Amino acid sequence: MITGKFVRKFLGAALVGAVCMFGCAVTAQAAVVVLDPGHGNGTFTAPGAAYDPYYESSMTLDVAKQIKSELESVGVTTYLTRDNNDTDLTLDGRAAVAKSYGADLLVSVHFNVSGPHDKNGCVVFASALGGNNSLEGIQLGNSILAQTTALGYYNKGVRGRLGSHGDYYGLIRYGTAQNIPTIILEQCYIDNPIDRAVLSSTGLQAAAHADAVGIYNYLKSVGKAY
Repeated sequence: MITGKFVRKFLGAALVGAVCMFGCAVTAQAAVVVLDPGHGNGTFTAPGAAYDPYYESSMTLDVAKQIKSELESVGVTTYLTRDNNDTDLTLDGRAAVAKSYGADLLVSVHFNVSGPHDKNGCVVFASALGGNNSLEGIQLGNSILAQTTALGYYNKGVRGRLGSHGDYYGLIRYGTAQNIPTIILEQCYIDNPIDRAVLSSTGLQAAAHADAVGIYNYLKSVGKAY
């Protein structure tokens, strides 16, 4: 769950592309994707958003596991920062895990809530510092958003936020410091009736599939999958 005022917004061309994925044999070139299921239980990480019957830390893990499975099925080397809800990781620890795997991309999966329950849509946060890490994050984010929009979620765009130490969001700040293009994907608002209706009708599996296709399409567009 990420909340707060957006200081800077990035808009890029959506990268939809033809999806051969999951319907034909695909071999990926040297791409390593690390997925970070947001939140979890423990000292360092709060369980995240909760709005019955949806609980963020479990949902992010389910989605990340399916994304991993689908990307691996087409040859993309994929790792998780955590594979259970008891793993206790700091934000810089998550970036360090991604670095240890030689990540080309770090994608942190989240679900959102808002105080008045009046916000909806899918949003991606990327580095606001400019340069290659920002550009790759923007392109990746737009590729994912093109797919989540097709499910029925409102496209809130790819955004960045600056803080006193650079990027406001710690995971993006730490990932970028490791020279890993890092994004935070807020799948939808689990407390909003519009998003809840989409989530209820399409399910977590559809959300994970859309994310996987968006990541794959991006890798294909930059020559890291074919």
